[in-house]
Amino acid sequence: MRLASKGLGKLTLPFQLKESSISVEDGNLIFRGKIKEKKVNWNYTMKLEDRDIVNFIRLARNTLIITYLAEMYGLSLLRVIIRGIFRAMVFFLRSIFSIFRRKIRAIEIGAEMVNNSKASEIATHSKAVDGNTADDSKTKEVSEQKDETAR
Repeated sequence: MRLASKGLGKLTLPFQLKESSISVEDGNLIFRGKIKEKKVNWNYTMKLEDRDIVNFIRLARNTLIITYLAEMYGLSLLRVIIRGIFRAMVFFLRSIFSIFRRKIRAIEIGAEMVNNSKASEIATHSKAVDGNTADDSKTKEVSEQKDETAR
């Protein structure tokens, strides 16, 4: 792909999307890379929102684009499309399962925390009750000793 701008005069710059580093930040796809051409050495960042990706997919369904690609690549394009669709489906399903696993694990951890806090409450209550019983018996012993010395 080549990029042009009035600010560049007649210069067009190479833009190699496949050489970009891709990350996800704040729910957006971020493409970062460097454009090097003659006197230009630019770092670029391209932010794609979800609706941009949907628009790219819609654009790829355009009959003019499909016809152009079919004329350029013939049947090899069909193989690329089918392989791409299959890979996308597998990746999508893996992502969905991964999300579900994380959510289930979070629920399990939450349940464990609730159970642990209840267990610690019960243990604390038991210690308090046991402590009170011990204190009561000590109080009784002390009062009995006072009674005996008083006699």
